[in-house]
This record gives sequence, structure tokens and C-alpha cells, in this order.
Amino acid sequence: MNESIERIGLAGTPDSASLGQLSSRELWRLGWRIVRTLARRCGSRVRVWQTRARDRRLMQRFTERDLRDMGLTRSQARPERVKPFWRS
Repeated sequence: MNESIERIGLAGTPDSASLGQLSSRELWRLGWRIVRTLARRCGSRVRVWQTRARDRRLMQRFTERDLRDMGLTRSQARPERVKPFWRS
């Protein structure tokens, strides 16, 4: 359990042996802390995906001149344009 808690960035969270010693209020606080952390991480991941999707849609509209200004040909830019938003 501690490994999964550390993975989501909640270092300092009690280990499973100490959880039984926490009051119900402390358990609620810990639970909400975990939920908030996960929500923030999911939110930031979604923003990254939205930015990638937007940038790749814009890239499809680039003219040959725009691509040439970036030092690319249309065939060089295509693999980036067709990538799904979740791939970096």
C-alpha cells in the first residue's frame, strides 16, 4: 500500500499498520488528500492532452511555406500530425 501511496505523491502518509490507529476524522482527511492529489494530476494530464490535440489540429492547416519555415516537409510533419493526443 505504501508503494502505491508514494507513487501518487503522498509521501508521509501512514503505512497500513498505522491506519488502524487513525481516528475516523483523520481517515477522512487522508482520503480527501488522496482524492485531491489524483484530481489535480488527472486535470493536468487532460490539459496536456488538450494542448497536444489542438497543436496537431493546427499543424494540419499549415501551408507548405509554414512547414518550410520550420524546416519540415509535409511528409516529415505527417507522423506528428496523425499521432493520437495521448502519445507524446
